[in-house]
Amino acid sequence: MTADPLRRQALEILIDVYEGEALDGLLDQALNSLPDPQHKAFLAELVRGTLQWRGRYQYILSRFLKQKTKIKINEQALFHLSLHQLLGLNGVPAYAAIHQAGELCRIYVSDRKVGFVNGVLQAVRRKFLTEDSHPDDPDSEANRLAKMKQAFDRSINDPLTRLAAWQSHPEWLVRRWEEKFGFDAVEKICAFNNEPVNIAFHVLKPSDPAKTIDLLAEAGLEVENGNNPETLLLQDKPSRSALGKVLEQDPSLIVQDPTVQEATSWLMEAAESLRGTDLENHPVLDMCAAPGGKTARLAAAMPGTGKVVAMDNRDSRVALLQQTVDRVNLDRIEVKTADGLNAPFEAGSFGAVLLDGPCSGTGVLRHHPDGRWSVNNRIPGRNGRTLRKLAHAAADLLAPGGLLMYATCSLEPLENEKVLEKLLNERDDLETVADSQNRWQRQWLPGENDSVAGDGFFAARLRKK
Repeated sequence: MTADPLRRQALEILIDVYEGEALDGLLDQALNSLPDPQHKAFLAELVRGTLQWRGRYQYILSRFLKQKTKIKINEQALFHLSLHQLLGLNGVPAYAAIHQAGELCRIYVSDRKVGFVNGVLQAVRRKFLTEDSHPDDPDSEANRLAKMKQAFDRSINDPLTRLAAWQSHPEWLVRRWEEKFGFDAVEKICAFNNEPVNIAFHVLKPSDPAKTIDLLAEAGLEVENGNNPETLLLQDKPSRSALGKVLEQDPSLIVQDPTVQEATSWLMEAAESLRGTDLENHPVLDMCAAPGGKTARLAAAMPGTGKVVAMDNRDSRVALLQQTVDRVNLDRIEVKTADGLNAPFEAGSFGAVLLDGPCSGTGVLRHHPDGRWSVNNRIPGRNGRTLRKLAHAAADLLAPGGLLMYATCSLEPLENEKVLEKLLNERDDLETVADSQNRWQRQWLPGENDSVAGDGFFAARLRKK
């Protein structure tokens, strides 16, 4: 038997990601080359699942290696991929996973290491799998997880170390979150980040959500309402083609996480103060706009008739933004390629600016299984400095009385509260805009709303005096 082509593709992608490449482009390219939907699903699960549980598998691997054993990136990726098939992926017989590990080892590691790899995986199999276990048996899966959890509980005394290893998150990040949010919240965040991603829609005004629900039902997609009528939650995950067809049929639909929908609505609530003022018909700027969901929200619901200028600084992101703008077909939107730090607009040009700036993405790790391993403890501070510069630039572009809407998909104070604290200390022409509960900045934690669980997000509202 030779190495399975899908497993070869998966291992090649994993090696590239372990060496620092971004996952999305590599995986999309590989998936687009596969015509068979089952092959696409299997490859995606091999890659994304391995990355998602990389921390758990690395701890298990460390328990079966001699203390001073050093393994290179190719070997580490091979072990993690094989452990995912043994311990995390239903439907793959143990003998197939171990045999394929040997075949892949010959190609990507060394012939001399085949026996070593086989021996480690056989030891893992004996420890966590029963001889009569069947890969599709739910009882076998539950038994396997129970054995693994017991091993983690017995061998790791520190609760944060144990949580990080079991839920497969970097320990430094878990400890950082625990200091800010407490252990119970961090435990919930980590568990949520390992849950499947369910798709949610927002129905742009003035479309009728009830008609959209009927359209989705005709396409075989069942939805339920979220915490407001415009939020629709899909019950099952559709194929890309099915999702694309629905979006083509209904331009009022945008894919947007429930938390992001709530945060965007909260930010735009402050814009009601512009209605009936001289700023009502001023243009609005979405400063870092791709992929364009929030731009569409601004164009559909902001008061007045002013242009909504959607801007981003990279051609690939502008292309993505343009696709969204073309699909929603709102004449009010104008797309520009420009950098927020050197925006081609006169000071005081805009009645409102949305700055959803570049950040570590620690609130959306559920979507990016590679993200938890690519972020490091220096990134939030570096991003924070850039975000502060962008916030100053955004404030300069506001007309007096204009609204600054600040947002990130981060849980890091250095990208959120600390940016705004410094911004307000460094200039005297900004003031906070509180809501009815006296909140001018808000942090949403991943999965904190049990009824409509969504991603982590931060938002704040300021006004030019």
